[in-house]
Amino acid sequence: MTAYKARRNPDRCPSHPGAVLDDIMPSLGKPKAEIARLLGISRQHLHEILEEKKPVSPNGAARIGKLIGNGPAI
Repeated sequence: MTAYKARRNPDRCPSHPGAVLDDIMPSLGKPKAEIARLLGISRQHLHEILEEKKPVSPNGAARIGKLIGNGPAI
């Protein structure tokens, strides 16, 4: 098996989950208030995640993954 070097710059910080979620949400076709309700969080908390002000807990990542259909690794 061939080993490949990572191409990502090691000095670069990982992307915040809110940035990724903000890109995916339009394809869901649901308003933000409904997405927040489905995730079990407040609308304000969802907005703070999307603005990259709040972290996403492992439990929250699992719920987001379940909503999107990719699992918590997204």
